[in-house]
Amino acid sequence: MAEGKDAGRIDGGAIIDAIEQALKPALGEGRHVTVLNTNDIYFEPGVYEKIRKSKPLTDAVIAAIAARPGIQRVFRSEEVRGADKSKDLLLRAAALSYFPGRSGDLVFATKPWWMISAAGTTHGSANADDQRVPLMFFGHGVKPGTYQEAASPADLAPTLAALSGFSMKAEGHPLPCVQ
Repeated sequence: MAEGKDAGRIDGGAIIDAIEQALKPALGEGRHVTVLNTNDIYFEPGVYEKIRKSKPLTDAVIAAIAARPGIQRVFRSEEVRGADKSKDLLLRAAALSYFPGRSGDLVFATKPWWMISAAGTTHGSANADDQRVPLMFFGHGVKPGTYQEAASPADLAPTLAALSGFSMKAEGHPLPCVQ
């Protein structure tokens, strides 16, 4: 905001209130949202099944979330499951963080420069401003320099193994700083 960017902190309580208001006409009074944890929304037992069975209700809930400041997209859990190879970068990022049975019924992606945490930062969104985390290696076997190539947390163990003189079969690969 200080730099004139569309940025801010997302009010999780306001998201829950918006969802409850969207659900009230179809499901009546009461608590329907169990918790909002970071960008995962969990519903009370049986509620999400009722939402999924009604396209108008699903659309109303998603629209209520999407209308909140800082929200870029909203995904249903069944949409995220198995989308880890998607060309849609936001959907792919949500899928890479998705764990069946632990992740939310709905998952939202924040707009760039927005975050859900009340203080500090996260590194949990699909936005480049939140995913860039510096990593520094020094010592024997490390080529001096600054490297800007994209890396994944999966690259850390193969890099450390290579620096130790070992190779390993893993999802990631050694980073280019290894001599």
